Amino acid sequence: MTTHFRYTVVAAAAAALFAGGSAWAGGGDGPGRHHHHHHEHSGIIVKGLITVNAKAGAATSNVQTIGTSGPMLGTGSPQTITLPSQNMTATIGNNAAAGGSGNIGLNSAAGVQNAQANDTSIARIAAQNVFGTATVSNLQTVSGVSASGGFPFSGVTTNASLGDSALKGASGNLSVNIAAGSSNAQSNAMAITQSANPTLAMATATSVQQASGNSESGNFTNTASIGGNALMNASGNVGVNVASGVANLQHNGLSMIVAP
Repeated sequence: MTTHFRYTVVAAAAAALFAGGSAWAGGGDGPGRHHHHHHEHSGIIVKGLITVNAKAGAATSNVQTIGTSGPMLGTGSPQTITLPSQNMTATIGNNAAAGGSGNIGLNSAAGVQNAQANDTSIARIAAQNVFGTATVSNLQTVSGVSASGGFPFSGVTTNASLGDSALKGASGNLSVNIAAGSSNAQSNAMAITQSANPTLAMATATSVQQASGNSESGNFTNTASIGGNALMNASGNVGVNVASGVANLQHNGLSMIVAP
């Protein structure tokens, strides 16, 4: 399999320079030739052919949409949410998953219309001359949400918390989402590709978070907390989201190529 590429990024040149070698492409300057690049150039174009025997890819894609459903952000009919006059508490307790290992995903939510996700994708290949890719993409949209709560003599209390010593000493891929309230979007994502001999590797992580036309009215008391010693001595890929209130957007993403 032959991979064609056309890369227009200044970092491509920087990578070649830091590698300490010489790089040229597409009938341009080779050994013994000289070419001067001027500062007004916006980038460097690299063209070429790379022959690979196999391709390995890991990808996660997460889309969370809350609120109006119009074709453009905030163009649909507003969505009114009335929260009861009470306490809404989302908690992951003390010592939860302490000492655990592996792929651990914890979600806790209290309230109305909260979205949570933990995504993991892993690819592994032992072939030679591999094109390895790892991709994480995230899109979170909260629009047109009108949250009201409480009465003249009462209110809404939201509390999101990760307990004391939770996940203490844990290891691996650790993902936690805790939300209390309304219309909160939370996600953790990881994509890893492992190859013994990658000829070409590309890891990308993108996140788009959009919030528009949201409002909150009434008597709200919002609290978000992480307890003492939580995550103490934890290791690996650790992503924790804790949100309290209305229309919060949170995301942790990791994409990685692993090679000897």
